[in-house]
Amino acid sequence: MARKNKIVSASTAASSRHAVYIGALVVLAGVMSIVNVFANTSCKRLQTSIGEKERELRKLEEDYQRESVRLSALHTPEKLARSLRLHGMAMNIAKPHQIIKMSTSGRPYPGQMALGHINSSSRATARYTQHKR
Repeated sequence: MARKNKIVSASTAASSRHAVYIGALVVLAGVMSIVNVFANTSCKRLQTSIGEKERELRKLEEDYQRESVRLSALHTPEKLARSLRLHGMAMNIAKPHQIIKMSTSGRPYPGQMALGHINSSSRATARYTQHKR
C-alpha cells in the first residue's frame, strides 16, 4: 500500500522553528545559570581569601608600627647610655669631625678630615696583625 505524502503547511514549519529557538534559549539560560553559580562561588572564595590577607596585613602593619615606636624609644641618647653602662661598655657619641661618610660602594667620600687618621691607624693595624702571625 502506498503512503501518502503529507504536505507540511508553512505555519507548521514556522512553529517547529520557533520550538527549536525556544529550546535553544532554554538550554542557553540553563548553561548561563550554571556558569553564574560557579562564578559566584569563585568570587566568594576569593573574597574570603582577600579578607584574610587584609586582616593579616593590618595585623602586620600594627606590629610594625608598635615595634618601630619601641625601637625609636631605644635610640634616645639616655637609653643608649644606660644600655652601654648595663653591658659595661664605655662609649661616647662621635663628634662631627669623627664621622666618616661612605658611598654605596663601601668607599669613604674623599676630602674628609678623619680619613687621614683612619689610613694611619689601618696601617698600624696591618703591621700589628702581620707581626702576630
